[in-house]
Amino acid sequence: MLKSHKPTPIAILGGTFDPPHLGHSRFVDYLLTQEGFSEVWIVPVYHHPYQKKSAAFVDRIAMCRLNFLQKRALVLDVEKALSGYTIDLITHLKRQFPENHFAFVAGEDLQPDVPNWKNSVELLKLIPFKFYPRSHEWFGEDSSTVIREAIAQGKSAKEYLMPVVEEYIIRKKLYCHSERSEESSISIKK
Repeated sequence: MLKSHKPTPIAILGGTFDPPHLGHSRFVDYLLTQEGFSEVWIVPVYHHPYQKKSAAFVDRIAMCRLNFLQKRALVLDVEKALSGYTIDLITHLKRQFPENHFAFVAGEDLQPDVPNWKNSVELLKLIPFKFYPRSHEWFGEDSSTVIREAIAQGKSAKEYLMPVVEEYIIRKKLYCHSERSEESSISIKK
């Protein structure tokens, strides 16, 4: 008798990734080695849903590609062409890749807000959600906010960053001052 083979899901990990850091890398490693995902697809938001200013999308995409280069992770830049709503992202991915099985992974701090997302009932039927604590195990003291603030104050943040990401930030002079990208001033909603 043949066994049915259930495809291994692909984790969809969205975020601002401003900048992506070692905590993100450790979390992706955990998803791949401990949670059984075959791949993790990284989806940086084009514009933060809460009007949070961030580095230019092109820079965040480039840093993500550098940060996750050695991982079974694919960095997607699809958000730029979509509405910014998670429902539209998932619908797009399921339409483009019907043979794949996805799970949306997010920090547990987002879980209470999901019912307020656009078409949340439909979204939860389309894709399973897995929520994880923003654990010290993965993130330690790593925080994109801490990193940006350190760089803005002229301090090193190399203990939080992949060397190639740190080099990119230095070369592009990101986070060196309080002014941020104009691109990020437009709001999108979940």
